Amino acid sequence: MMIRKLPQYLINQIAAGEIIERPSSIVKELMENSIDARPTEIRVNLLHGGLNGIEIEDDGCGIMEDDLLQSIESHATSKITSINDLENCRTHGFRGEALAAISSVSNLQIFSREKNDKVGHELVRKNENWEIKPSPILQGTKVRVTEIFNKIPARRKFLKTFTTELSHCKQEFLKIGLIHQNIKFTLCHENKCLQVILGTSLDERFSKILGISNDQVKTVGSNFGEIDVNLIISTSANTRSTKSQEFFYVNKRIIKSPVLQHATKLAFNSLVHEFSRPNFLVDITLPGSMVDINVHPSKNEIRFKDNSYIHSIITNLFKEALSNDNALQRKNFAVIKEDTDIDHSGFFKNNQDHTRLDEEITQLELKQAFNSKNDRLVHKNREESSLGYAIGQLLGIYILAQNKDGLIVVDAHAAHERILFEGFLLQLNQETIKPQLLIEPVVFQTDADKLKLIFTLRDELHSLGFNLETFSSNSFVIREVPSFLGEKNWTVFIQEILSEFEVIVSLASLKERLNNILSTMACRSAIKANQKLSIPEMNQLLRAMEKIKNGGICNHGRPTWVQLNVSTLNKLFSRGH
Repeated sequence: MMIRKLPQYLINQIAAGEIIERPSSIVKELMENSIDARPTEIRVNLLHGGLNGIEIEDDGCGIMEDDLLQSIESHATSKITSINDLENCRTHGFRGEALAAISSVSNLQIFSREKNDKVGHELVRKNENWEIKPSPILQGTKVRVTEIFNKIPARRKFLKTFTTELSHCKQEFLKIGLIHQNIKFTLCHENKCLQVILGTSLDERFSKILGISNDQVKTVGSNFGEIDVNLIISTSANTRSTKSQEFFYVNKRIIKSPVLQHATKLAFNSLVHEFSRPNFLVDITLPGSMVDINVHPSKNEIRFKDNSYIHSIITNLFKEALSNDNALQRKNFAVIKEDTDIDHSGFFKNNQDHTRLDEEITQLELKQAFNSKNDRLVHKNREESSLGYAIGQLLGIYILAQNKDGLIVVDAHAAHERILFEGFLLQLNQETIKPQLLIEPVVFQTDADKLKLIFTLRDELHSLGFNLETFSSNSFVIREVPSFLGEKNWTVFIQEILSEFEVIVSLASLKERLNNILSTMACRSAIKANQKLSIPEMNQLLRAMEKIKNGGICNHGRPTWVQLNVSTLNKLFSRGH
């Protein structure tokens, strides 16, 4: 078969297919071009969800008449002139491909006028030729796109319904408009306004888009040399089970990054329940030399020069935001009205050094917390105990406590689980885990695949105090266990931990694996439902919760306690009316 060079029109259509996948791709490319023109306002109008037409207008610097024809040529751009420009590029467009790609798959018209021009100009295609004629447009640029993918029927038939394509366009508009605080963005459909993003602060924009008040989001920012990072995150009263409201920006460009996604996932582990993810926005500003934006024609994907450093920054920033959030607990009293005040901020206000376990709460005390009959951990000054003092136990599950603000309800298992986890983690980090020899080693029967899986984690288990050896082709023996676990039915306990190993072994990093094993151990070691506790034992648990990091959240991200204020109780009983 003879090799032939493709005709230029076909080359253009193939290249356009990498950039223009659907109408929302056109919205993205044209909005980014408009942003580079330094406007104060950008207006987007869609026809039939973008399927029949897209029009984007800005009041930016405009395009000179002599540049209009050049603007639709492939790789024609005013943004860069050298490799150095590319490596330090801060504009959204730089490839010079957007307008050329759009014109290859649709009908394109450009109207533009520079500030000092007496009249604007229109670039329009007549048959196969382009011509320029005068236009009454004011300063700025308007791009009109119609007959989308009519030149590529195969691509058009893969487009979805009007509703779906409109949704994609709205999401693209939102992602781009959100980050540029100095520009007003307006989205219309059939000339009817759908959304306006005003030039306000980023946290105000973010909260309005979520439909919540500004005090329901918090901002955490930090500087790391040449890198500035800002995180805006919703309180846990405003969570969701999907990732649709998660935004990552690098130098004001919306991006996708496995590094950032993994850093977020790592921070969420043991702090956020998988079905209660907070909404968030990450805004990273760094020198162009520290990131490669020229990875994919769509410009959505990037590469960081130092992945591990960026990963560490983002993970720690999220952990800081989640650990210090005064509203981390879910408002989960179903009988209470939406405006009812369930408060738990006092714990965080009075929390002292919760980056580690307090000296007075030793591992021995944690281990004995539910065996001891004394109440050593009760604070001498009862007024300083933010979680109050126990008054009873409900259904063998919840601890009821009273503080100066009202009633506190604690999930005893969840709270004990977090206490144990933080204690185990402290010993691991301080390398103070001591193994204890079992008087009678425990032999476990299993299949060959399971045995292989278990020994994949042998090093991690050894660092936690477990000593296991192969006993036969389908069994292994455990001779040593961590001393901090005390006495247990080891056969049952180990079986429960092994049930989680398929998940644990799939985790990438050693830290994730160790944390997951410790979390499983804590969950299996914590008190169970219907285990009766004395008042001193309940108070010991409350004091321990006040001393540890993340005491308000269990290892699975669920709340360990909530508070029912006196004002709430008064409302429920119609007092004070």
